[in-house]
Amino acid sequence: MEGANPIVVTAKQCRNLSSYKDQKFTCFTRIEFGDGVLGESAKVEVLPDTEVDFNYSAMFDCGGTLDEWAIDEQVSRPMIISILEAIPKDKKSKEDKSVLIVQMSIDVLPLLRGECCVNGTNFLPVLTEANLQTEEPKLVELDYSISTERPLLSAAEISDGNLLSVNVHSMYSLPDSWQPGGFPYTFTAALPMPISEEEDNPLSITAGVVKSSLEKDPSVVSKQWAWPNVPNLQGPALQISNSVVDSVAIEDENGNLNKSEDLNFRIKAEHTKPRVVWNASRRCWLNKKACKKLESKILACSTWPIEIIRLNMPTPGKGGKSTKEEDILPSFHGIAYVNFSPLLYPGVSRIVGAYPVRPFSEGDLAQKTSKSKSTMALLGIIKSASRGARSARRGKKGSNTKLNSSQEGSPSESVEATPQAETKSDSYAYLEHNSYLKLEIVLETSLIPKRSISVLAKRVSEYIPSRPTLPKRVGGAEKAIQDFHKEVGSVVTLLLSEYRSLIGDTIPDDSSLNNQKDIEERRRKIIFELNSSGKYFAFKEKLKQAVVKIVREKYINTVPFTDQQQLQLFMSKLYMFLVDQMHVAVNKVLSLEDPKPQPPTFTTAEMMKQFAHEAEVARNYELAEYYYKERLARSDYVADHWFDYGAFCLLVQKSDMAEQCFYEAVSLDQTHIPSLLAYGMMCCLSEHYEEAETFFELATTTDPDNVIAWVMTGLYYEHVANRIMSDMAYEKAVRLNSGPRTKTVVNFAASPDNTSRRKSSFKGPPMASSLKQQSTASGHVPQVYVRAPTTSGAQVGSSSTKMDSEPGQNVGTTGAGQQEEATEDITATATTPAGNSAPDPLKKPLHIADSSVSFKDEVASVQVEDETTKRAVTATPTSLPVKDTASFHNTVTTSAISFGEVQKSEFAQEVDCSQQSCFLQAASYLLDIYALKFAGIALGNELDSPEGGPSIAYNLAYGRLLIYQNNYEAAFECLQSIVKINCQECNAYSLLGYAHYWAGDIEEAKQCFERTVAFVDNCVDIQCVYIVLADIYLQEKQYMKMKDTALQATRISPSAVSWRAVGIACYYLDELLEAEDALSEANILNNSDPVIWGYLTLVCLKLDRGSEAEQAYKFALKANLSDKLLLQEIKELRKANASLGTYSEASNIEIV
Repeated sequence: MEGANPIVVTAKQCRNLSSYKDQKFTCFTRIEFGDGVLGESAKVEVLPDTEVDFNYSAMFDCGGTLDEWAIDEQVSRPMIISILEAIPKDKKSKEDKSVLIVQMSIDVLPLLRGECCVNGTNFLPVLTEANLQTEEPKLVELDYSISTERPLLSAAEISDGNLLSVNVHSMYSLPDSWQPGGFPYTFTAALPMPISEEEDNPLSITAGVVKSSLEKDPSVVSKQWAWPNVPNLQGPALQISNSVVDSVAIEDENGNLNKSEDLNFRIKAEHTKPRVVWNASRRCWLNKKACKKLESKILACSTWPIEIIRLNMPTPGKGGKSTKEEDILPSFHGIAYVNFSPLLYPGVSRIVGAYPVRPFSEGDLAQKTSKSKSTMALLGIIKSASRGARSARRGKKGSNTKLNSSQEGSPSESVEATPQAETKSDSYAYLEHNSYLKLEIVLETSLIPKRSISVLAKRVSEYIPSRPTLPKRVGGAEKAIQDFHKEVGSVVTLLLSEYRSLIGDTIPDDSSLNNQKDIEERRRKIIFELNSSGKYFAFKEKLKQAVVKIVREKYINTVPFTDQQQLQLFMSKLYMFLVDQMHVAVNKVLSLEDPKPQPPTFTTAEMMKQFAHEAEVARNYELAEYYYKERLARSDYVADHWFDYGAFCLLVQKSDMAEQCFYEAVSLDQTHIPSLLAYGMMCCLSEHYEEAETFFELATTTDPDNVIAWVMTGLYYEHVANRIMSDMAYEKAVRLNSGPRTKTVVNFAASPDNTSRRKSSFKGPPMASSLKQQSTASGHVPQVYVRAPTTSGAQVGSSSTKMDSEPGQNVGTTGAGQQEEATEDITATATTPAGNSAPDPLKKPLHIADSSVSFKDEVASVQVEDETTKRAVTATPTSLPVKDTASFHNTVTTSAISFGEVQKSEFAQEVDCSQQSCFLQAASYLLDIYALKFAGIALGNELDSPEGGPSIAYNLAYGRLLIYQNNYEAAFECLQSIVKINCQECNAYSLLGYAHYWAGDIEEAKQCFERTVAFVDNCVDIQCVYIVLADIYLQEKQYMKMKDTALQATRISPSAVSWRAVGIACYYLDELLEAEDALSEANILNNSDPVIWGYLTLVCLKLDRGSEAEQAYKFALKANLSDKLLLQEIKELRKANASLGTYSEASNIEIV
């Protein structure tokens, strides 16, 4: 903008103005900006409590075009209007005196936002001590206006710019000797900020004063921020209008002292110890280039310094002269490191927290922030102190104070060698008392905009168009024909009613019903009645509209008929069609056949989900796929059914089909969180990163309290090397997991068809061939560093996926103490009971990532993912009270679970999630869906987290990972270390049983399973444990134990497999009737199981029911019975039973 554009400030009318004395007085108004006076009005005489019309204006010329520094000056300083009383000079004084009556500050920010004129009225208290201390102080009304000829900034500059505010609360936990009333000094806080594109501008907030714990915080009284660096403001004029001091819960802060263990320490420090109070807000305007520079600087180094220093206040010397500049020596130079990376999170415009203050060190400053010069040096504070320190050293030549060679070149170190022995040790008071600074950084708009849920849903709809859950409505000709059938049926019903009412009572006995003469008489009678009453024409009118619709929809002709022949041909076709359709409709109405009843359904979607799970445990993947397809055939509009089938396809390595299933699930329900996460993971595997980010972002936006969704998002960003976003996602997940929500209700029956709850969070491992291909494809098995858990709770070393910690991030306090940095890599050994040191059975260098293997190749090799993607993921507590460790698998899951919307239902149970880390939840979820690569990374992050470590829950999850990788030997060692710590951990014994069972060690598996079922508390997979144990008893021919064990499974949840086991046991115990009943129950639940038909054949043979045996045998062969032992047994029993001559066809069956 060219040409002058001054800011005009006008003081208008003033009401209720009075002097300190209730008499006539002389007053005038003064207008200031910052430290400069813009003008003073003429003096006027005023009577107390009367209206004064000053109408005085002053101008501030800000030039035609505002640069960055001019804008920064206007947003950081107010216009000041003061009304003063003029006191006549006496004989002794040489100058006129004035006393301040009222004062107000005007914010110029509205003019920078495009407004050209701002008018208002302020109610200001009279600035006398007596008036300010009263409950209802006397108020003066002052009208004002502030205006410009045109906007100070263009619309483009306003939209591209951003307002940043540095709000400094207070510094707490100071030495008790720091009390107000002693030697006068103030504190200054400063930090660098890129206001312009060229260089950083140091922002300083001065006038921090020491207050005791008994004094009220000014922000609590006024609830507003104060103007910084404006010394000539008094009273309420210090407050920034329209600013609000918001309180934030400690758990929601971003600083280093936001843990639960820091709460007591902070409460004590803020209520019992002295503090330094600023409560000021330093604002600055960032143009488009400055915003980009701020973003790039945060990306380069996310840790920013804010320095604090104490300055002696200048005091009047002799003759009214102030102290020299050399005597204003700074001391207690401290520094706090603030993590600015949250400002780069999408939608985040504010960071607030408490940050530990430590002694200033240029070495630490350069190491953590890559800055070579102190902000105080940029402000000139340290430089002036250096001159004072040098003059002090010249006055004390005999002093023993010496500087190290490394300190002599540093201005800040030279400050610390003052004559009062305020060396580097004075700043250590911050460290000794664990001082911390509470501040917040606020942006008017976030640097990275967050996409709304509507935008994300639209973007997802572009990738996956939504599919309607119900079929489309019939329209056009088909709808017209249906309407015609409906109208004909309605007319037929009315005709029948008329016929019954007219002739029904006059019909003779049955012998005359077929008399042709009587039939013709009744026909003429009903036609006469219809014609004479007008009902015939009414019925024609009723059908007319339906016929018109058919002509329009099916026989529409836009060209008029040219001759009578075409018209006659059209009428003939229409007539024939209407007659045919009339016959169809009449036959529907007059049909004497009852509709075919729908066969009863004995299996629900819940039961089929359970049967599929049991088939997976038995590695019968064909049967499991049959159940999943059957569920889809019954209701293909349920997203859970597509999701479960897609997870099963991952288990059997059909990744393309799995992706299509997840695609269908998302198309049916874009708020289905498990499908969004699974499809996002599939996009990540196929390196479609933009699509993957959209699906993960929609999941976290749809359900912002979903811990697993945030961890999965963090894993994605960690894969694409976006450190800031991965930190954001992990921080959000940890905060949600440690929030006030201590109980979560897991829903097992939320889907429309009441789909089944998951009976186990442990699934059978993939096929052996799949795992062999996995091992050979990647060259190694993805594993992690683990050591045996110890009771000391020491943290474990990091895995290869650990990210570098943020500079200064581990600096903090735990309670009243400090947080020390976590050790990078710890190796430990387990001690045997005899006291000898033995190698740790779990400490194997199992790498999570290998630079020689790409992510896509390594993950593609383990795409054998389970169908239990919707399982709830609860685990044992990370601490070692093992009484609650059964909760690791105690959350049975279902395809009906909704991660975001959990409700209590018939199958709902409460799960304590407060003691389980977010990474363990995510690892359990990923193991449930066989995402082994991601699960390994999640377990590595669990080791790296401060709350994590090799707990029982971790080792259970790690043992599952090893079993899924077919690494049974390592799984034995891992799970056995758990039972050494807690011999009552039933989940560890069940996992050990599965590991031995699939490794072929049946005897060890039987012992583990028997111990599992002997515990008072059942493991989560107890039904499958009973079924597998019954199968082991069948192999060992312990039929009575097999029967009892199978009956236990049927009591928990009856299934075809459990009833089949009961029937087989009863058959071999010669309890044939009981065997027949049990096998019949199993056959009702699954009539396509060849084994059930085979044993039914044996039962019928022993009961001498040859025809039934033949029929059962045919069904067994039709179902592809392939059990050689069972076929041989049937053949031998058939031969032994010579009376079954009708079984001749079976004798020719070759037993293969």
